[in-house]
Amino acid sequence: MINAKERIDYLKGAMDKTNPPDRCYDDVPDGASGNRKLAFGCFYCEHKRTCWSDANEGKGLRVFNYANGNRYLTKVKKAPNVEEVTTW
Repeated sequence: MINAKERIDYLKGAMDKTNPPDRCYDDVPDGASGNRKLAFGCFYCEHKRTCWSDANEGKGLRVFNYANGNRYLTKVKKAPNVEEVTTW
């Protein structure tokens, strides 16, 4: 088991820095499409653009506007049938 308080303190400190930390989480599967998305722990991090700039073959994160909110995809094998957010 990890020490949750220490992990939270570390992540809060990492998010406040101007330089991005090492990736804390790997991306996770997004259903059966073959697409991959940010893990929940990366979703709210302000460094996600910089940290995942090599995603999607060097093009960076792609954001899609699902009914329940934006989804940040790190690998798009099959484009979702929802609007892609181009400015974020």
